[in-house]
Formats: sequence, structure tokens, C-alpha cells
Amino acid sequence: MAIKLCLYSLNYYISIHIDLNSMEVRPPNEKVFIESSLSSENAIMDGRQQYNQQYNQQYNQQYNQLNVQVRPSYSDHPLVVGERYQEKDFSMRIANYPGWHASGVTVVFMGRMTFRADEFVNAMNLRTYQVKGKFGVETDNFLWTGNVIEKSRYHHLKTVYHLERVLNKMQCMQQMQMYKTLGIDLKSQQAYELACTGMLRPAKKKTSPVVYGLKCIHFDPPDFTIQIDCINEFEPFLAGLTHTLAHQLKTSAHCVGIRLVRYGPFNVQHALLEKHLNVGNIIENIKLCTSIYDQHKHHITPIIKDHRESVKKSVKDEHGSVKDEHESVKDERGSENQESFLEMLYRNKNRLSNK
Repeated sequence: MAIKLCLYSLNYYISIHIDLNSMEVRPPNEKVFIESSLSSENAIMDGRQQYNQQYNQQYNQQYNQLNVQVRPSYSDHPLVVGERYQEKDFSMRIANYPGWHASGVTVVFMGRMTFRADEFVNAMNLRTYQVKGKFGVETDNFLWTGNVIEKSRYHHLKTVYHLERVLNKMQCMQQMQMYKTLGIDLKSQQAYELACTGMLRPAKKKTSPVVYGLKCIHFDPPDFTIQIDCINEFEPFLAGLTHTLAHQLKTSAHCVGIRLVRYGPFNVQHALLEKHLNVGNIIENIKLCTSIYDQHKHHITPIIKDHRESVKKSVKDEHGSVKDEHESVKDERGSENQESFLEMLYRNKNRLSNK
């Protein structure tokens, strides 16, 4: 199930048990009651009082027969055991966390699909964000909630061409960094064969953010919006992109909005709004998302299970000895001198904090 809202309000809005309890629920279980007087001794209503023989005979004829009745059991009544549907009856796993200052598509696995949540997360699916920024003002945390530390001019940015040129440069830097992390030369045959297998995705979550695409979809100075395709991202990294972009454009900027529009095969068209979170819409959305998940199941598996396995494939040199590939292939320009995009971001942040 895909939901379009902030995560901190998710548990509040998904209250399926409340909607189900408001509908017609099953009645309490029935219980059989047997009422009868099994002997003439039961005719004595009070041990201290004796009845005459005639009254005892009439009483025995009336109550010696078994009287079977079926009535609702109080042990299963909602006022005794509680409501029919409770919150603990529904299991739920949340696959992603857009961030405290972000919103967008939140993939939730419910019921018997909860065991697939780990499989979906470990597949390292691509995420698409729309980050809105504003030129001219810079804050200490790159967000609109921070304190203003710098103001600058932005009137030299006449067209979107200047913005796209810097975005393309940043995207190329990230693509080169992916191959350098693997220890593969970009001009080698192995790099070509690896690129033909599909999109390179990290095998683990605990890696630096990897950006696959940067595109400007709205430009109206001082406002602009960039679309980011990435994996292993986090909120400060996305907000810091606006600062790094403005730094390359000789100005300043801060982030005013982060929105997740796609996560794997799910996008905003498959998501539910907060006002649509009821039992009927949730059931229909689960059917829709389950069919989409089954159709894209072959895409929800990592292309490269482990970078180390691909790097440690051995090749023979001229003397017939075997060497590890990461030792035989070296970057002539010196990859250690190439500054990654994430390092540039933290360096600029430290520079601002020292002011």
C-alpha cells in the first residue's frame, strides 16, 4: 500500500480498527444454559420452612424437566472483552522514511505482506525526489527552518541553461564516482560489460548517497525545482544539494521543500491522500499495489549483490600470475585526489559554521 503523507502522522491516520468497529460486527457467541430442578429436594425454597406434601408434588412435576435455553454469553460481550477489532490485530511495516521536513510516497506493507518489506528495502530501489529551492538566502542547516547567515544576488541567472550546466557536471561526477568505488577503469572492457547489465546499485544501505540523475523541472528566479534520482540519500544531503548548486552558480540558496514522488515501482498516482484513508480505499489500494509489486518483482532484486565480489575477480597478467582486479587496474589521474560530491558538501558546511 502506498500513502502520500508525512510519516509522523501515519499511525494516527491508519486506524482501520476504528472504521471496522463502526460497521456491523459479529454478535457475541451464544451459550447454552440448562435450568432445572433435578430432585424433590430443590422444592425446599427455605431450609427453615417446610411445605406440605401437595405443594411438593406440584413443584416437582413442574421443575423436574430440563429447561434448555440459548442466550448470548457475557464472556464474549464487547463491554466485557473490548471492541471486536483492536490496533494490535493489524501488523504493519513501513519501508521508507522520507524525513521530518519531507513528504511524499510512503510504502507500507500490511498483513501477510509484511515479510516482503525487508526484501523490498534490500533491493535498493531508485527514489525520485522533487527538491524546491530559493535563491538569494542561505541558512545554517540548508532548510527554511534555519537561521539566515548570508544573502546574495542572483540576477545574473537569466536562463535555466546555467542551472542545467552545473547539474550535468554534478551528475557526471557522481557516475564516475560509482565506478571508482568499484575500482574499475572507465575505459576498460569490464566497465562496459558492467554497464550493460543495468543500473549499478549499491548492495548495502550503509554507503554514501549515490545520485543517478539531476534535472531542473522548474525555473522561475528566485524559485527553482530540481528532480533527483538517488539511492541511500538522507534529508540533510538533499537539502545540501541546493546549497552546493548555488555555490557553483556564484550565489546562495536554501531548500524550501522536499517531496518523494517515486519509490521503486510506486509513484504518487498509486498513493492515497490523508483524507482518503478509510477501509474501502485502503483495501482497493492494497489490491492495486500488490498487482504492481508482482509485475515488477524481477526488478526488485539487486543487480550487483556485492561490489566486493565483482572487484575481486582475478585476471592473469603477462607473467601468468594471478592478481586481484582492484590491484591490476589503477586510475592514472589518481582517484584519491578526486573529491567526492559528499565531501564537498560537508566541506562547505564546515566553512559556513566557522563564519
